[in-house]
Amino acid sequence: MSKNIKHKNILKYFILFLMLLIAMLLIIIYINTQEKLKENKNVINIINEMYDNYAPYVTTISNSFLYNSNLDVVGEISKGMNIELENIDDKYKQGYYKLKNNDMYISYKDIKTAEEVKEIEQRYNNYIPFNLSVITDNSTKLYYDDNVYYIIYDKVNLPIVIMEEDKYYVIFDNKLLYVYKTDVSTIENINSTEEIAKELAVLNYHFVINEEAGEKELCSPSSICHTDTQFDEHMKYISDNNFYTITMKELELFIDGKINLPKNSISITIDDGWFVSRAIPILEKYNVMGTLFLIGSLAPVSDYNSNNLEIHSHTWNLHNVSNCKEGRSALLCYDKEKIIEDLMKSRESLNNTTYFCYPFYEYNNNAINSLKEAGFTMALTGGNKKAKTGIDKFKVPRYVIYNTTTVNQLKNYIL
Repeated sequence: MSKNIKHKNILKYFILFLMLLIAMLLIIIYINTQEKLKENKNVINIINEMYDNYAPYVTTISNSFLYNSNLDVVGEISKGMNIELENIDDKYKQGYYKLKNNDMYISYKDIKTAEEVKEIEQRYNNYIPFNLSVITDNSTKLYYDDNVYYIIYDKVNLPIVIMEEDKYYVIFDNKLLYVYKTDVSTIENINSTEEIAKELAVLNYHFVINEEAGEKELCSPSSICHTDTQFDEHMKYISDNNFYTITMKELELFIDGKINLPKNSISITIDDGWFVSRAIPILEKYNVMGTLFLIGSLAPVSDYNSNNLEIHSHTWNLHNVSNCKEGRSALLCYDKEKIIEDLMKSRESLNNTTYFCYPFYEYNNNAINSLKEAGFTMALTGGNKKAKTGIDKFKVPRYVIYNTTTVNQLKNYIL
């Protein structure tokens, strides 16, 4: 075979090899292109699905992992828990929604639109945290109503807002959750420099009337018949000066030293249940919280429905003038069995409340022991002085407000 023929054959094979190589490269490029197109299509489908299925309030459909911005697993959330998501137009990652109240993410496959969105009471945002923080450790469990809500893998510093005997309450993901003291360590921290309340005024009103409607003649004794004008002026002053109006639970926690309340905290109480219909719209007008101590036999609880009024016990039917020598309240002379029977009926009608106020501010050891045996944990009286941390919770003092009490006098009580 001549050299020319040999060279031609080599050239031919080289060209064939080159053509095969080019063909293979084209095939590889085609396959990669198709895979990228498929991948891009999947990405587009995922994003479209995320947009289509987005809802601001969602529920977990299984125990789900939580991720940081690098999509490293940093915790878990239990099945059936409600969470709020960041607006999808603002922050999300492919396949992951961002939780609204922190820097965690959850897979879009692990959630569904919440069937019922309940407005969460967030009064705890008014509490001043202790200068003590919980340090979460590996797999720290955060609870709500005896159920595990989150498990946190990372070390996180969480200021303590409520201290109970065996629990610390903290705010996480804008929710008030708790950890067991045995599960965490703590560290001293300057979590707030805001001044806290060392004492606070509990105000005691009675009947709010409208004179033009002729209610003055129906109201007795006149000294505790407040006109709606007077009550409005008082509530306006409280609202305009940003006083935090507390619930009975918050008052109890304050007395027990379990929470720090802002310095400008007060409690507004109303006794009995007569003429309350004039007070409720004024409480709502200024968005302040009041507490009604209701004589249970007087009217059904449903007559006093308002988000600005909680209801607790003023006996079921012992707010009567008894024939005993000790005073006007039947609590002073009835036997314990009869008192407890009445108190239990009152509690049952009020969702098993544990808060009470004495008729006519009168009490004795038998009354206090009866209250404790019936399941009450706190009782209010008169006394015209402020409530302080550590006082006897069955002798909580209040400032009695009269129809002659001016706004200036009110200032002296609450400042």
